[in-house]
Amino acid sequence: MDNFYEEALKLGQRYYRQQIASGRDPYLPVLNELLPEQMIAGAADIGLVHVPADRIVGTLTAGRSKSFAGNFMPIAKQGTEFSTKWKNLAVSHEEEGIREAVLLYEYMNHYYVQEGNKRVSVQKYFGVVSILATVRRIMPERSDDPKVLAYYEYLEFSKATGMQFLIFSKPGGYEELCRLLGKSRGEVWTEEEISWLRVLYYRFLKVFLSVGGDKNRIEPADALLACLSVRGYSYFSELSDGEMKKELRKVWEEIALQKEESRLEMKLDPEDQGKSMISMILPTKKLKAAFLYTKEAKDSAWVAGHEMARIQVQEKFGERVETAVYICTVEQSVEMQIDRAIKEGANVIFATSAEMLSACLKAAVDAPEVEFMNCSLNKPHRYVRAYYPRMYEGKFVTGAIAGALSKSERIGFICKYPVYGSVAGINAFARGVKMTNPDAKIILKWSALENSGNVLRELEAEGVSLISMLDYQGKDMGIRQMHGLELLEEGELIPLVLPVWNWSVYYEWILQSMLDRTYKQDKERTRRSLQYYWGLSSGAVRLIFAERLPKEVRYLGELLVKAISDGICKPFFEPSQTEDGRQDWEDLDRTIDIGHILEMEDLEDNVIGRIPVYEELTEQAKGLVDIIGLPAAREAADTAGQRNRMPEDASAGKELS
Repeated sequence: MDNFYEEALKLGQRYYRQQIASGRDPYLPVLNELLPEQMIAGAADIGLVHVPADRIVGTLTAGRSKSFAGNFMPIAKQGTEFSTKWKNLAVSHEEEGIREAVLLYEYMNHYYVQEGNKRVSVQKYFGVVSILATVRRIMPERSDDPKVLAYYEYLEFSKATGMQFLIFSKPGGYEELCRLLGKSRGEVWTEEEISWLRVLYYRFLKVFLSVGGDKNRIEPADALLACLSVRGYSYFSELSDGEMKKELRKVWEEIALQKEESRLEMKLDPEDQGKSMISMILPTKKLKAAFLYTKEAKDSAWVAGHEMARIQVQEKFGERVETAVYICTVEQSVEMQIDRAIKEGANVIFATSAEMLSACLKAAVDAPEVEFMNCSLNKPHRYVRAYYPRMYEGKFVTGAIAGALSKSERIGFICKYPVYGSVAGINAFARGVKMTNPDAKIILKWSALENSGNVLRELEAEGVSLISMLDYQGKDMGIRQMHGLELLEEGELIPLVLPVWNWSVYYEWILQSMLDRTYKQDKERTRRSLQYYWGLSSGAVRLIFAERLPKEVRYLGELLVKAISDGICKPFFEPSQTEDGRQDWEDLDRTIDIGHILEMEDLEDNVIGRIPVYEELTEQAKGLVDIIGLPAAREAADTAGQRNRMPEDASAGKELS
């Protein structure tokens, strides 16, 4: 009995000394000192629940806070009344367990003790996973604070599932978890499914703590989500503890990425990095670049654009670079083709479709000597860099031209997929139209809807003659030249402004930086995920103006391209507000953050239309939305056909436990 308290006292004293040495408060946090009294008085009863022991972090009042170190271990001397009561509780817990519930206040997923500090201390000393408690909840005011948004997502998830143990630090964690496990947001989970996840989480938590995960201030649930995003639920849940520990070490950079306030670092223009000292001394190493396509170039305008760029870089670099094409089909899957490319000596793999991201991520973890690039937007991963052009800049220019040319004040816009960046293109076009024709309206249509008709004919029937088509030439709806800004005249499409996606700008820069041995410098300078998001200034995006454009309108287009390239014109410029409510136009550099531009879901007020929901999309569109879709397009997702569903057989979960 004496030994229990002596060991707990040492733990408390050690923590106390460490905190003092670091200049931090060594005692338990006190909720009454953290929150206004009226918030505490307004708490709502939650009832009797099992609370994760590691979430109990403090006490309600200061009365008992000085009896414990901040880790809830005692610091009162041996022989005191406090130490005697603590010892008696320890003996009781060892013999029959502590059955009396403690009384806790919960605020933002942290719990503070009103009654039962010693019971909590004893149970924490014995390493219990959860503690029985009667809980009162204090609700924070709703705001745009990411922590508050994440907390309200937790409440929604907890209400649907009854799970209290999964705490994500940032918004979107529960939605991503549900996606990975084949569940829809707000869907009620079965007891078997909850049991499966609880067993996996606490197994993972034990391994995570054993490798020092708690010392990095990373939420265990964030770390688990990172592992599941790389390996998938089915694979990861079947690992032994030893295998799980090895996997954790493999994906540690991905886990560390979770604690970054912003996980994505955008490279908005190619940088001249020069040559490394090593490249000046050692002979240049020949590179092999693998290009992964979903189809043959003859069957896809998208693939043809990448293939043209591959041929260009092959000609540019000659013998210094070898390129090879791998077509991913049902028979030759992405995983198989990646494995083949690695075995055939690829140093870098360019995966030209967002659907290839998952396979790239798994392969990148297992083959760290190979560099992986995925052509997609806003899916941050430490092991796979992404690249994509800033097409919204071109859309802004074409919008201004459309506004200048429009006679009906009704301008069409056809978009394909509701994915990251798509609303930015719509809104940039709408802002361009406003610049030259404030009264015009944008009629928005989506071409990747399951029951959509001929959207072009629908626009024609509505009296629309100027239409912003898809971003690149395709074979959708059997219409030739269906991309860019086009004039619909007597049933025929006449191109006015054609965008060009110049992929060779990316491939030349990336391969040259590898030859110069400077490619890894970007990664070494940051812990975040890297995305190359280049626009008009880099040449990755170009606009071709038709000769039939009036010269004054052509001049407007050329002027805007020049202004955007030079950083003078910003499609999403927003004037600041003065204290008296006036708009301040002095700071012309003021613009929306690039991350907000990619994630925007609200349409400009001159756009007539909406973002489609999941059930309205084609199967191909659903597959892409599952990976890089806007949250608004995934909200009503029907998960019946999604992959990676949790096991139906509850007995498997019981075996794990």
